Amino acid sequence: MAWICLALACLGASWFAYQSVLVPQPEHFSPEWASARWIQTAGGTAPVAYFRYTMNLNDSPDSAFVTIAANQVFKLYVDGAYIGSNYTDFVQGRFPRAYIYDITSPLQVGANVVAVRVANVDEQAPSVKVNIGIVRGNSIYNLGSGSNWSAAFQSTDVYPRYATQVTNWTSATFDASSWPPAQGMAIEPVSPMLNVNPLLYERRIAARWVSAGLGHDAYFVTQFSVPLGITGAWLRLAASGIAHIYINGHLFIIWNGQADVRDQNLADYLGNNVTTVEYRAGLMLGMYDIGSYLQPGMNTIAIHVLSPGVSADQVGLGSLTSAMSTDVLISDFMGHSSWLTTESGWHASGKPVSGWEDGNSLALNWASPFQVGRPGAVRTLYLPENTTPRDQEPLPLLLSLQVIFVSIVCVIGSWLVMSLFVMRRYYHTRVATLETMSMAYVPAVTLECLLIALSREPQMPQPFPYTMFWAMLLVAVIGFGYLVLWLHARKAQKQQGLNGPIRTTAFTFPENATPLRDGLPRLYRRSSQEAMPAFDGHLSLRLRLWAWLRIHWMLIFLMFLAIPMVGYQLNYEPYWQDELSSYNAALGILAHGLPFFPSGFLYTKAELYSYLLALWIHLFGDQQGVLRFLSVIEYLLSLPLLYKAGRYFFDRRVALLATAMLAFSPFSLIWGRQVRMYEQAQLLTLLTVFLFYKALEERQKVYLVYLAAACLAVDYLSHEEIFIILPALLLCILLASGDDQHRLPSVLYQKHWWIAAMLCATVIGLQLLAAKFTPPPVLGTDSSQRPFVQFTTDNIPYYIDLLFFPQALGHGTYPFITINSILAAAGCICARRATDKRIRYCALFLVVSLLTLIFAFTMQADRYVYPLLPFFYLMGAYMLGLMFRGLRSFARSRIVRREQDGATRPAFGGYLLASTTTATSATSATNQSRPIGIITSCTVGLVVASVLVTPILPLSNYNLFVSRVVGFSYHRHYPDYDAVGQYMRQHMRQGDIVISVSPAISVRYYTGHVDYFFSIDRALYLQERDGHIIEKASSAQALLNQDDFQAVLSKYSRVWIISDNGLYQAAVIQRFSFPPDFHIVFEGYGSAVYFRGS
Repeated sequence: MAWICLALACLGASWFAYQSVLVPQPEHFSPEWASARWIQTAGGTAPVAYFRYTMNLNDSPDSAFVTIAANQVFKLYVDGAYIGSNYTDFVQGRFPRAYIYDITSPLQVGANVVAVRVANVDEQAPSVKVNIGIVRGNSIYNLGSGSNWSAAFQSTDVYPRYATQVTNWTSATFDASSWPPAQGMAIEPVSPMLNVNPLLYERRIAARWVSAGLGHDAYFVTQFSVPLGITGAWLRLAASGIAHIYINGHLFIIWNGQADVRDQNLADYLGNNVTTVEYRAGLMLGMYDIGSYLQPGMNTIAIHVLSPGVSADQVGLGSLTSAMSTDVLISDFMGHSSWLTTESGWHASGKPVSGWEDGNSLALNWASPFQVGRPGAVRTLYLPENTTPRDQEPLPLLLSLQVIFVSIVCVIGSWLVMSLFVMRRYYHTRVATLETMSMAYVPAVTLECLLIALSREPQMPQPFPYTMFWAMLLVAVIGFGYLVLWLHARKAQKQQGLNGPIRTTAFTFPENATPLRDGLPRLYRRSSQEAMPAFDGHLSLRLRLWAWLRIHWMLIFLMFLAIPMVGYQLNYEPYWQDELSSYNAALGILAHGLPFFPSGFLYTKAELYSYLLALWIHLFGDQQGVLRFLSVIEYLLSLPLLYKAGRYFFDRRVALLATAMLAFSPFSLIWGRQVRMYEQAQLLTLLTVFLFYKALEERQKVYLVYLAAACLAVDYLSHEEIFIILPALLLCILLASGDDQHRLPSVLYQKHWWIAAMLCATVIGLQLLAAKFTPPPVLGTDSSQRPFVQFTTDNIPYYIDLLFFPQALGHGTYPFITINSILAAAGCICARRATDKRIRYCALFLVVSLLTLIFAFTMQADRYVYPLLPFFYLMGAYMLGLMFRGLRSFARSRIVRREQDGATRPAFGGYLLASTTTATSATSATNQSRPIGIITSCTVGLVVASVLVTPILPLSNYNLFVSRVVGFSYHRHYPDYDAVGQYMRQHMRQGDIVISVSPAISVRYYTGHVDYFFSIDRALYLQERDGHIIEKASSAQALLNQDDFQAVLSKYSRVWIISDNGLYQAAVIQRFSFPPDFHIVFEGYGSAVYFRGS
């Protein structure tokens, strides 16, 4: 254990030092807003607003930039060219923040338009704050947003009929005379901070570049002095070819600023937004934070620039030589800034010499570079925080190894000094001293883990946590650990009355130790205080309740926290198509007794949930989010059930920790608010596994067998995809029922198990027959009709990413459950050596179920893992329990013992010593172990906090209630078809035709009407009725090709097309063409309405 503590300390110190010394940390900077104000549309409540500002330029500026902040998602355009968006940062929770963009490239002499589209996904009025900076020489002219901007919220003002492009409104040729002026906000929100130093944009690029001559390569070297106490340093570089940047002899950056021939997606540089912009010729300028690479005193920057590639000829830059322009901005703690330019101090050569990267005497004797005219216009700025193939930042291996080596030396050195020189006289052996002193690092390591977890929250003040303050705090925690251990040893020596060294117990399990419950490693042992006393009379119930609350009050506290998180404002999110499938099935039950869709299709999926939902609608209606209360109740019931099952399979503390993980799980708080069967399936799966094991343990209670079987049957009828647990349940039951009296598992000799199995098989078989023979005939074959159940290995990458690398999925929006997954995997591995078969039962069930899901079910989604989540968290909590037990056992072995007869002999983990103790000796041991208890308690608390906090960050993406309480932004996750419905009810006439690009079932629910839908790879969802091909859910008629679409257009004059304005629309326009007389009449943040007619 001592070596584990030291290894963790070395790892933690190395990581913190590496991040602090070699990795540039994000910072916050105050933007220059000048006279800019927050503006919004006048009187509009639409979810999307459009803003324009026209400015006239008499000549081209040296440079220009835009500083912008919006209350949610914005898209910025200049003269029709897309500049940037905060969409990716917003959905990933990195919000709010301000942005600054270079707009020199699209500006031209004459009229120029800066246009912004702002979408508010949180049911608020869109607003924006913009400042335009025009740089001429050393002067900056600021043009801020205000009443001189135009604003519109009606889509008809933005997208006129017969418009050739949807971005016409962003160009200077667009007539926006009908747009009213923007309106200032009475109470302006706090303006967010920038993540990049605005001075980098406010200084113009040098008009004169430097070159080494006409050769293919150019080598540049300079040295400069950096004072002590700088707060940041940034390098700007524009080069005619690929540039290798060395700082103090180490290659840190490879920058390719060459022009590219193909059209560029600016999102490649500024985020993951999919908006494509046209190619703009010119060189690229890279900006880097190099503050961590510089050191007080003399520093060297060496740059190797290659000549332009062959692609330069195709864009008119083929005559460029190996030239560059660079400067360095240095800021200090007094707020002063200085620039280092290429005008002086640089040396250049066409050929390198050995050691030129280090700035040796030969390189510093090179001649000064030639001053040349700027060989090409520098068009776009690159932000260092974004990834792009143009930028490579190789790891300086030697420097990294040096940092790691110094960190390890500091840890080991301080440990040896404290052990051998300071604390040695308090312990009998050198080994005991070394082992005990290793515990001093444990609280600091766990605190660092918590800080790393908190660093995922964008609202933390930056830079965080790799700063001098937190480094000193960690060092102070280490010092506190040493102080506690010194006080412990000193006090123990005084109590024993010894003049010389004292002895400690060895970290071994004594021979007369009695294991708790067959050797199960337990964190908790039922004490006399937990035992429920017997009471007589009318006070019995109240006293029993009070005694129960004293033991299980944490469960009540978790329930108290969970209720508002899962139940707050259930009507906030619009219903999405799967929820509406369950809703329509319930309506079919109320109307016909069976789950029929409006098309007449029998929905043979989640039958039990559909019937419960129908009963719920019959009792309470279907308005104001009432439909979602059923899942909320099931989520709340799953918490005490998991707590009870956890206590049964493990112990109280493991159960409590697993319940807390489930209560705060982002997955639970999402699916616990859905009109779907996943929460019910999770609840019944947990109950099923629990009842089957109780039936194995309590074989005299035959009713448990039938109860467990019935629970399995209703679980299957709640969600057919829980078939993944069937092989796991069968295997677990067979293995857990083995004994020495039978050659085969004992359940095979008991008739009740056979009867229960046949009843389950009958129910499942009937459901499968219904699902097989009730659907209408198949009309065609496409990608939607792949088999759901078959052996496959295609799912392996997806589920590995979901569990261990969730940031790779969904643009980084999936909950970060990597730590939980590692703990669960380690718990399943350790369960193989557990003597308690209950633990092995849970581990085997989780592993086999996951393997069945991965290799036997072709669908991929996080919701298919959801029924297994309780056991996933149980095994993770079990692993944490093993870790805490090892730590406590090691800590208790450091407790000083009395050498007299009858002295206290401590408990080792879950083992109790057979010898008795007196009250005096027990008190002495308690006093002696109190300092050790402080260390272990702090460690346990910090680890638990880290495990619970990590998945919920960032908070703005976590939960609606939490965001409202702390004042963070939140956003809806599903398209705003409810807003589309309101618009359609106001403008639709009798006889109008509605065509859906979006899921037709959503359009039908919110507009009350849908006639046709564009069918692309939807054969699974089609059926024939009255000679027409219709969708199973909504009964909308399918448009299979352009001819079907044209037939509808030729027959009807007023036609509405409702789109998601996203992925569905992108797929449709690849196969269908829309006449130019369709124009957008309404645009939401996730929807659009197109109309043709009068």
